[in-house]
Amino acid sequence: IPCQLFPDLPLADFKAFKIRNGGSDWSSTGIRDVVNQQLCNGTMDIETQRYRQVIVYINGEYCGISNLSEKIDEDYLHGRFHQVNSDSNVLNYNNAKVIKVSTTGYNNLISFIDNNPMSDPANYQYVTTQIDILNYINYTISRIYYATTDWPSNNIKYWRPQDLSMKWRWIQWDTDRSTSITQDPNRACDYDDNTVKWAIRGSSVPAWAKLILSNLLENPDFKRSFVTQFAHHMNFTYCINRVDSVLNHYRTSLNTELPRHIQRWQYTNDTIDYYAVGYYRSVAEWNTEVDTIRRFFNLRAPYVREHIMDELGISDTFHLAISKVPIQGGTVMIDTFPVPNNQCDLVYFEGCPVTLRAIPAPGFRFAGWTTAAGDTLPLTWSPGSDTNVVAYFTPNNPLAAEPTVNASAPATVLSDCTHLNLSWVRGNGTSRLIVMKIGGPGDRLPADGNSY
Repeated sequence: IPCQLFPDLPLADFKAFKIRNGGSDWSSTGIRDVVNQQLCNGTMDIETQRYRQVIVYINGEYCGISNLSEKIDEDYLHGRFHQVNSDSNVLNYNNAKVIKVSTTGYNNLISFIDNNPMSDPANYQYVTTQIDILNYINYTISRIYYATTDWPSNNIKYWRPQDLSMKWRWIQWDTDRSTSITQDPNRACDYDDNTVKWAIRGSSVPAWAKLILSNLLENPDFKRSFVTQFAHHMNFTYCINRVDSVLNHYRTSLNTELPRHIQRWQYTNDTIDYYAVGYYRSVAEWNTEVDTIRRFFNLRAPYVREHIMDELGISDTFHLAISKVPIQGGTVMIDTFPVPNNQCDLVYFEGCPVTLRAIPAPGFRFAGWTTAAGDTLPLTWSPGSDTNVVAYFTPNNPLAAEPTVNASAPATVLSDCTHLNLSWVRGNGTSRLIVMKIGGPGDRLPADGNSY
């Protein structure tokens, strides 16, 4: 298909695609997997499926809104990694079941992890030559955080080139049974469910499904990376401000077509087992279902932090507050994550240090931490107390940087015939310019584009 099916994916040649109605979520919102996949994009080194909503007709009959998505196969992998031959990829799923080529290499890896203690640095070092550790951590974090009910013993896909030019990597796939799709206490799917425990030592989870994570967590380097990366994703990837932007996109983009879609399906009773009862019958009811997803993300992080501390033996968490002077002077990075201006609460785990770097914006230079003449080297923060950090930036050319908040409320008081007192409310500019009009009251600010 010579067409760019997905606007945010620069590929214009597809051999196959999927049309999916939302799976277990089809009668709830239809977008749970879509949202979960999109939240991973841009912050996680992980293979995800791109989606877009389409209107489906079958033999001319209107069938409403469905999700057009990429199909996970060897051509998908070649599209993501052009250097990889699509005919020579090993693609497996679940407990070493083969989709393409062979499971031998993966089974050998699992045997090594199972029979050699990962607490031994040499054993762990070998595993890092076989598994893309950051990819695996990201993948595992996302599935734990979403509280997916049909994982880790199902819906797993992983791959590696047959020529071993890349390490084993995991693919995000089929996450719709998640994020409070049900509040059945027998189904771990709500915001307070301990899916950290579930993934490491869940009593009903098969041993093979827990083997990699539970063994790797015996290694202190992996454990530290896992915990730190989990903190990053709770602070940034799943920040409620970011979740809102994704959910609001679908609220807006689907709003026009939803009434017709609802009219087509509202009286169906064909729901998916225990996950939903009936179909939403108005746009308002659909938005209420979407609110359930938002509620999950808004409440999830504190519970997961407690679960991580309980399961992994971490004693405390601490808050980190980042500010910039001026705010437009640049960006602060925490490890590989840029801190947005509308940052969420930043919480990190004791014993898991992070590195802060300041990246000046064009026209600025980084002046230092804490003061305008402070240290400019990357700053390592070891969480041990709540901490405030200020990054100071200075214009390379003071006239080149305009304030984002101008001065306001100018006022003058004539103290005597030769002195005039001026006052104003400060903006956030780095320089001051006062212009007074001769022969007139000093009650106006200079405006751009005017001569004085």
